[in-house]
Amino acid sequence: MSSVLRSEDPSTPARKVRLINGRKIRVVVLDDHPVVTFGTAMMLGAQQDMHVEASFQDVTSLQSALREDACDVVVADFHLPGETLDGAALVRHLRARYPDLAIVVYSSDTGADTEFAVWRAGANAFVCKRSSPSLLSDTVRAVRARPRSFHAVRGGAVCTVLPESADDQLTLSELEVMRHLSQGLSVVQVANKIHRSKQTVSSHKRSAMHKLQLADDMSLALYLKNRFAI
Repeated sequence: MSSVLRSEDPSTPARKVRLINGRKIRVVVLDDHPVVTFGTAMMLGAQQDMHVEASFQDVTSLQSALREDACDVVVADFHLPGETLDGAALVRHLRARYPDLAIVVYSSDTGADTEFAVWRAGANAFVCKRSSPSLLSDTVRAVRARPRSFHAVRGGAVCTVLPESADDQLTLSELEVMRHLSQGLSVVQVANKIHRSKQTVSSHKRSAMHKLQLADDMSLALYLKNRFAI
C-alpha cells in the first residue's frame, strides 16, 4: 500500500534553505503505521528543499519504486513487523543494491545499540521518533550533503558521530548469556548449559537489558537478531 505526494502543504511553515546541486532532495518514506507514514511524508514534503516522491507501508512496494525511479534519500522505520526484511537486514539489503542511496533510519528505539547496528549495516543516519520533527528534516539534509559520514542527534542537534557498540558496557558473563539467548535457548536452558542457577542467568539478562536500554522481551529479541546476525 502506498500514497504519493506531488506537492507541498502550504499551511506548514518551512524555513528558507539552500538547494543542493540546484534541485530538491528526492525522498521516499517507509513506515508500517499509516498515520506515521502520512505525517512524516507531509512534514518532509513541506520543506522548501525536499520533494517526497512516495510513501509506503511495506518493503515490497518500496523495492518496486526504487527499481523504477531514482531517489536521493530513504527514510525508513527500523521495526517492520510481518516483513521478511527489517532492521539492520533491510539496511544491508538497500545498501548492497543502491550504493549511492542515503538511508535514514527513523525509529522509536532510543538504545545506542540500535544506532550502532544500523551504522554497521550501512545506514547514513539514525533519528529517534521522539526527537523534534525538524531534526529529521535536518538529518535528511545532512546525509545528502555529507553522505560519507554517519549522522545522529546529540544534544538537540544533528551531528556527525562514530557510534559505539553498547556491548562494551556488558560484562563477559552478560555477553555470554546474550549469545546463548540469541540461539533460541530459554533462561533455564542457558542456566543448564553454562552451569549457573536460573536466578543468576535471569540477573545477567536483566542487567544487560538495563544497560542496553531494552524495555521488554520484544526489544531484546530484535537486539539479539541484529547483534548476532551481523
